[in-house]
Amino acid sequence: MKLLRHSFLLPVFVHGALGNYDTFNSLCPGKHGEKVSLSAGEYSVSCGGHFDWWVTGERVDSQGTNSPEACARLCSLSVDCDAMIFDGGACWEYSAQGQTLAPESDPQGSTILLQPIVKINPNGPGHQTPQHPPPQNPPPQTPPPLRPPPLRPPPLTPEQLQQQLNQCIQEKDQLVRASQQDKQALINERDTCIHLRDQYKREMDACLPLRDQYKQEKDACLPLRDQYKREWDTCVSLRDQYKQDWEKSRNPPTPPPGTWKNEYAGLKCPQDNYARINTGTKRFQLRCKGITTYPQSEQSKRQVFASVKLFVDCAELCQADASCRGFDWSFNNKTCTLWPFVVRESDLSFSHPLAHTMFAGVTL
Repeated sequence: MKLLRHSFLLPVFVHGALGNYDTFNSLCPGKHGEKVSLSAGEYSVSCGGHFDWWVTGERVDSQGTNSPEACARLCSLSVDCDAMIFDGGACWEYSAQGQTLAPESDPQGSTILLQPIVKINPNGPGHQTPQHPPPQNPPPQTPPPLRPPPLRPPPLTPEQLQQQLNQCIQEKDQLVRASQQDKQALINERDTCIHLRDQYKREMDACLPLRDQYKQEKDACLPLRDQYKREWDTCVSLRDQYKQDWEKSRNPPTPPPGTWKNEYAGLKCPQDNYARINTGTKRFQLRCKGITTYPQSEQSKRQVFASVKLFVDCAELCQADASCRGFDWSFNNKTCTLWPFVVRESDLSFSHPLAHTMFAGVTL
């Protein structure tokens, strides 16, 4: 894996007590360019150290959060480790085999470059392995035997030269054709781009007047909106007032005892048809020439009173009877019938032979 810029720790042999270097700040920037003693050996420290992008390294930690000292221990356990980079909790090992390790330093970097000088195997206390010990009294080297200079290849024949020339011309022609095709493709793309550019410009030029028109319409709409809002507020206020008036008309105040009968004593048909009667505890509506048509099974539940002179007298009898919900009265024979049911308009018959003599009290 390639790593562009990483800090480096270069191991260096230093005598002294071991430090506790478990974070970036424990080494950088205070130990930059110095040699430190770690549990895994002697290393030199380069804060912000890194290699160029073509230098390859391999991550060797356990994917967890590590420390500079943990990276140094991993380097001491590896025979091929020539440099170790600590980068944000990760350890990257670099080997000089097959590549040149030329470290660089970035003062603003957040990495540490550790390069071993003396490795100490953590599994074998006291075992030190110099990483690059200087040679002492190297044995004399025997110079290699002289070899004759390499023989020059024989010169090419005219036919071979002509063949190579023809091949070169063929390759050149192929490259020229490919270049022309690429050029034509680029020209086509350019022409398409110019066409689209001009089209979008025309659309934009057409859009600008519409934008201005819509803005003018919006500016003209705002006063109307405010006017309609004021009218709506006025309408809501009137609506609430009319609703209150309507509720008062539907539920008139209860008349004082003994006064309601006098108020409705003069009701006559047909001029008072649909008149409303409020007894104080019950409310009815007068329906002229209507007679109740309950089935025979319900007739037994009624109460019939004779000699009831007025329609309002029949209403008074119903008002006094807690079970009475509606009534009808015959002005012909002065009979008052009280019903324990709510009398609805649909319960009345206006075509019954006796209907023309009846007043009905429909329940409200």
